[in-house]
Amino acid sequence: MEYVAQAFRAPFEFYSWMMSKSDPRTINWPLCGSPFPILSIIISYVYFVKVLGPQWMKNKEPFKIEKIIAAYNILMVIFSAWFFIYGGSYSYIAPWGKFSWICEPVNYSTEPEVIDMITIGWWYLMLKIAEFADTIFFVLRKKFTHISALHVIHHSLVAWGVWIGMKFGAGGNNAFFPFINCFVHTIMYSYYCLAAMGPGMRKYLWWKKYLTILQMVIIY
Repeated sequence: MEYVAQAFRAPFEFYSWMMSKSDPRTINWPLCGSPFPILSIIISYVYFVKVLGPQWMKNKEPFKIEKIIAAYNILMVIFSAWFFIYGGSYSYIAPWGKFSWICEPVNYSTEPEVIDMITIGWWYLMLKIAEFADTIFFVLRKKFTHISALHVIHHSLVAWGVWIGMKFGAGGNNAFFPFINCFVHTIMYSYYCLAAMGPGMRKYLWWKKYLTILQMVIIY
C-alpha cells in the first residue's frame, strides 16, 4: 500500500516542486500561474482542428473568409515585425540591445527595463495563441490536407514552450527563439499577403523556396 500511496503522491509533489520554481515576477500574470489554463487552450485547439471542426464542417460548404484571412495576414505581418524590432531593441539588435548571442543569463531583477522586456514576452505568448487561427481557417475552408500532424504539433509546442519560458525564466537567451521566430513570421505572412493577391503576383514570389528553407532551418 505504501507504494500505491507514494505513486499517488508523486504527481502532487512534482507539481508543488515545479510551482516552487516559478518566476516570481510573472506568477500572478494571466495564464502564467497554473499550467492548466494554457494546457486547456492547447488541448481544445488540437481537438477542434483534428476532430470537432472537421466533423462540424463535414456536410457544410467551405466558408468564404478570404477577406478575413487577408486582414489577419496583414495584422500578423505588423505584429511580428513589431515584436522583432521592439523586442530586439531590448535584446539582440545593436546598438540598443545588449544581449549576448552566445550566453545571456536570465535577469531576475524587477528593474523597469527588465519588466518591459518580459511584458513583451507575455504579449508574444498571446500572439502564439492567436496564431492557432492559421489552422482554424483551414478547418473553416475545408483544407483538411493542410492540417498535418507536424503543423498542429508545431503550433502547440511553440505556445507551450513560450509559456514555459514565461513561467520559469522570462528573459535571457529565452528571448532568442521569439526574436528569430518573429523575423521569419514577418517574411512568411508577407508572402501569404502577396500570394493572396492572385496569380499575377506569382512571378514576384520566386523566393518562396528560400522561405521554406529558412522555416525548416530555424524550425519556424
